[in-house]
Amino acid sequence: MGKSQKADKLRKLNSAYIMMYFSALESRGLKVLPTHRVINNLPDVKLCSLKQALADYFIIEDFNNYKDLSQRLTSAKTSEHFFGLYLGNKIFYLLKLKKTTKKTARHTRGTYKDLDVVILHSLIFKKILGIKEENSRDQQILYTREENLAIQLVNSKKYQAAFFMNPPRPRQISAISESLQKMPHKSTYFYPKPLSGLVINKLAMESEAHVAF
Repeated sequence: MGKSQKADKLRKLNSAYIMMYFSALESRGLKVLPTHRVINNLPDVKLCSLKQALADYFIIEDFNNYKDLSQRLTSAKTSEHFFGLYLGNKIFYLLKLKKTTKKTARHTRGTYKDLDVVILHSLIFKKILGIKEENSRDQQILYTREENLAIQLVNSKKYQAAFFMNPPRPRQISAISESLQKMPHKSTYFYPKPLSGLVINKLAMESEAHVAF
């Protein structure tokens, strides 16, 4: 069977098609939501010395509730890198990357170097906490978009620390795409998403019904 015949056969298969949705990246209705990280299985030594280790790279501010932390977190300017941290006991911390340590924190070049998620994983997770790359995907880190869930998991002692993120800016995502690279793991969550449901062809005895999701 020649290439053209294979292509014709493939076009007749339902599996050869996929539904896609396009939206302008600059659209006001399109949002990128942050994905927060909740950590467990940290050695007690690492956990106890975490604030001291972070102070070498970040300016640290304390807050008594998440609402105040969230307002401060989202106030970050384009050139600033802010992170939220919760270790329990109803005390929240804002981590503001020091200007003098920006070059140290950026372990990558090009468009990747300004992504908060890259700084979080390379500087805090890898360098300070010693979390290995193979453990950073779902084994030692829980990813969630729900701040309350992250806080509850730390309060329940099931997890030890929660890191809160700002979402990447649309222009950063665009720059990564234009350079033919992929965004880091769990770094983009576009909202709103297209509605999904069940579609059924008209049922008839002489024809086969097709179901698609």
